Amino acid sequence: MAGLRAQSVVDKENVETLNIEGNAMASQQNIKSAEKTYESFLNFMKWGTIVSVGLGALVVILISS
Repeated sequence: MAGLRAQSVVDKENVETLNIEGNAMASQQNIKSAEKTYESFLNFMKWGTIVSVGLGALVVILISS
């Protein structure tokens, strides 16, 4: 066990290439669109949670009465 060593699996040249390609693919317009989509998703989840809790409370009140 003492002779075992962790080996690096990442090829540094490929990582640099991927980073360059990744930066080139994420234009400012794509970021704005992604932020708008994410904001819409969070807004939908927020209101969905509020409505679900409200309906759950209503059901509990109706069952308990």
